[in-house]
Amino acid sequence: MANNKFSDFFSAPSSKAEAEKRAKELINGLKAEEKDELNQILGDRDKINAVLSSPAARKIMEKLNGKKDEH
Repeated sequence: MANNKFSDFFSAPSSKAEAEKRAKELINGLKAEEKDELNQILGDRDKINAVLSSPAARKIMEKLNGKKDEH
């Protein structure tokens, strides 16, 4: 994933097709063990909820939705 630009992946996609393309690019850039871990998380609803409710995930979603950082 070293060749990918951070800003390309953390701005809101303009369409579903673009979102799917970005997701595939991110997944293809992962190491085998990272892909395995991602698949384990995606296969477990409790793990998905834990990740999405984390402070880091909330901060990313706020930035994607255009909210300003209050710090």
